[in-house]
Amino acid sequence: MGCLEASRELFSRMCDRDVGLWTTMITCLSRAGDMESARVLFEDMPNKEAVTWIAMIRGYIHNHRVEDARKLLTEMPHRETVAWNSMILGYVQNGRLEDALDLFTQMPRPNIVSWNSILQGYVQQGLADEGWKYFKAMQNDWNLIPKPEHYACMVDLLCFCSWNECHVSYGWIGADLHFNLLAAMFNLYLFLHAPLISLPMALSEGPARAPYLMISA
Repeated sequence: MGCLEASRELFSRMCDRDVGLWTTMITCLSRAGDMESARVLFEDMPNKEAVTWIAMIRGYIHNHRVEDARKLLTEMPHRETVAWNSMILGYVQNGRLEDALDLFTQMPRPNIVSWNSILQGYVQQGLADEGWKYFKAMQNDWNLIPKPEHYACMVDLLCFCSWNECHVSYGWIGADLHFNLLAAMFNLYLFLHAPLISLPMALSEGPARAPYLMISA
């Protein structure tokens, strides 16, 4: 008997099953690709909570059944922000940026995670101009402060599109993020130009300059 079968057997014998147990079992079945059994278990669950709905949505996405995931999101009584974000990211992961954007515009209040998923979609599609517009709109129209992952997405986008003349300035990014972004650029675009190395940090004294000198060597 495999681990999954043993888990199902143990689950079937339990009398007191809380939301966590139901959700865990559904997730295990989903990851094993058995969405039919996961759906049966989901339907049998007496009191479904948001976390279980989200587990099913993510299960469908994991198995590339995006339409089933979207249908389930529509049926969800109270759509949590996490559910919206899971579906948006699912569209992006399956190369359906237009559908992701459509759902994004319907979302009551997109958060940092929502924006990051959209930016990832633009990275995958190589749409630099559109991605840059969304990145600026996030700040100017929604007053959201970009996180490190948003900056990383933008660097990935610029590198992917061979914008080899772009310059990540020390003042724009901040010292704590600068090295990580340069490393992302190096991984995606092997020809790293000297202008990408910020002189204020590279020429400074102390241990903070070591990573910059290593990359520029």
